[in-house]
Amino acid sequence: MKKLMFVFSVLTALAVVAAPAPKKPISPAKASQNAWMALKKSTDDLIRKNFKGGFANYWHNDIDAALKKLNEELQKDIYLPREKIEICRQIARCHLEATRDVNAAIAAVEYPIKNLNLQGADRDLAAAKLAEVKRITSVEPVADPTAKKAPKKDEAYFSALFAKAKAPHGYGYGLAADYVKFCNATYGKDMFAKLDKMLDDNLKLNPNSDALFAVFNNLAVTWNPQGYTATVKGRKELIEFFIKRTDKRRPTSQQLFSYAANYDYLASYTYKFAKEFIANPITVKDPHAQKRIDNALVQAKRYVALTDAVEDYSDADDIAEDYLESIGKKGDKVEYAKFLSDVAKQLNKKHNEKALRKVLAMREKVVPARKQVKTECFWWADAPRDVKSVVDSPVYAKAKKGLLNLKYGDNLKFLIETDAALTGREMTVDDGAKFRPTEFFAYADGEGVRMVLRLFLDNINDVKNGFAGVPGFESYVATGIDSPYHCLMFSPKEGGKMDASFLTQYDNFTGHRANRNNIRIDTVYLDDGVASLITFPWELVFASIPSDKTPAWYVEFINWMKGGYSLGGSTTVHSRSSFAEMKFTGFDKAAMAVIKRKLLIKGRNIFNASCSPRENGYIEKWSDPELGDQKFYLAKVKPLVDSINPYLKKIKPSMTEDEVLETYDAVGEKMLNINFIVENMRREWLDDVFTAE
Repeated sequence: MKKLMFVFSVLTALAVVAAPAPKKPISPAKASQNAWMALKKSTDDLIRKNFKGGFANYWHNDIDAALKKLNEELQKDIYLPREKIEICRQIARCHLEATRDVNAAIAAVEYPIKNLNLQGADRDLAAAKLAEVKRITSVEPVADPTAKKAPKKDEAYFSALFAKAKAPHGYGYGLAADYVKFCNATYGKDMFAKLDKMLDDNLKLNPNSDALFAVFNNLAVTWNPQGYTATVKGRKELIEFFIKRTDKRRPTSQQLFSYAANYDYLASYTYKFAKEFIANPITVKDPHAQKRIDNALVQAKRYVALTDAVEDYSDADDIAEDYLESIGKKGDKVEYAKFLSDVAKQLNKKHNEKALRKVLAMREKVVPARKQVKTECFWWADAPRDVKSVVDSPVYAKAKKGLLNLKYGDNLKFLIETDAALTGREMTVDDGAKFRPTEFFAYADGEGVRMVLRLFLDNINDVKNGFAGVPGFESYVATGIDSPYHCLMFSPKEGGKMDASFLTQYDNFTGHRANRNNIRIDTVYLDDGVASLITFPWELVFASIPSDKTPAWYVEFINWMKGGYSLGGSTTVHSRSSFAEMKFTGFDKAAMAVIKRKLLIKGRNIFNASCSPRENGYIEKWSDPELGDQKFYLAKVKPLVDSINPYLKKIKPSMTEDEVLETYDAVGEKMLNINFIVENMRREWLDDVFTAE
């Protein structure tokens, strides 16, 4: 019996030990907040489905569903007054988004004030929500910006709202900025005096208020007087106003530095505040806030060092080393090189080439300049018409090809995380495994300049079956040493199109043309990878046909596989100075005749369309007696047309090579550029007309 009692007692003890500890009950406030956050997410998702944005949307069934759900939840006891106020504001939003029912929206935010017996902070929050809805629906009177004196009721209204901006709950901070905007609109030069009095009054009511900092932080974002000059002047006055404050009323040097650093024209202030910040570093208890302050301190040190190095560029290397030591990165060659690059960029903005070269020479002691990669584009008169036939041909097999084998970026992780220009670019991870680099092969025929990218993949079968994708390309093609470049982005896939393309210059009469619908790309899946053929038609790049003036194009191709490998060795995207030189070879007289023969036909078609009434052509419209300008037409346009017309008869299939070249040199580019030429003539004509004495 005793043994049984002993066993029973042991089992009971074990059961007690094994039993889970009771969960700490959630406080009513936390439960209310959790319920509201879940409700907000679910209703936001519904509202977003019918959100109008910039387009009309006559359906609001999802918003109606959100509204019904919110009204049902409002009646539940789980929610405390603060969350019920938020629910009512969400109800108001539904009314405004769905049917623009202003009365229903205002009634929704008035509900807590009338029915919940609110006290203290809850009462202030409800009042702020009501004021917000009244402002956005224009129910509340708006001060007249042209009024010489502000209406007292508006002044009292804004002052009362700002008085609610107390430290324990910060929802009134936005109202502080509203008050300042109001003062700016109605008082003009007296704005800062009014702001000063308003701050003093508020601090008397609540000595611990951090409303001053709320005003500063809000204005850093919302300040926008009319016109750029007023903006510059206003921001300078704003800083002067705040740095004159004393004791705790003055924003910290870190806040002032962070604000001024956003605007180039506040550089003198930025430097001053950065120096103050460095001399008096800030320490706070909150570790997250301290981390932000520490990061800002590094930025301040860099700003001061960069400014000093630009001013005293002969000592830029010593300044760089001192700066790196001050942030704990002494001897870091990458950071040293980046700093000197930034100094060089600033000197370039100042057009100080001598100083720029001196600083770059300092940098090259650590990071030697990479030699430019060179490749070629040869004339291939009888080239195959499809990409598979090209890569299967003996010509491709024997040709010397460029390789995308230069690692992209000197610090890829940093670039991916911080460079906004990389948004949307996907790249695989470099796992250290050997791989066969992408091949680059360029040639030209009668259709245009063609470039082949041959990408090798181990998982090509998965790609063909749709279980894997192909690492994408980012490409740049400049059709001359000083020409703007085309940017092309695409993921090679059969039947695929260019994901994005643009030219870094607008259409104009020099022959640069928008390329979105002109550049062609064809891709084929092979047994060991994919091959893509990019074609630049001659009619797109007729101003950059190979010649003594244009002996080469400049190209860069980056494939994002394994972290990115490039042809030219770019350290960042759009790295113009890293483009490879693509030199033209084999373009003899016969080749030029083939190219220009087709361009003459296309040019004639463009010219005829411009002269055609049926096409409402660009030339023809100026000759119209009512809709055009016959004086302009007879004085400028007609002589140009008359100079081209005699050559049109020469453009025929039986032209010899010499006739093709002679005719093209005489009128080819004129016809291809005709609309741009006439447009430029019109601009010059109007300049003469409106500036004549």
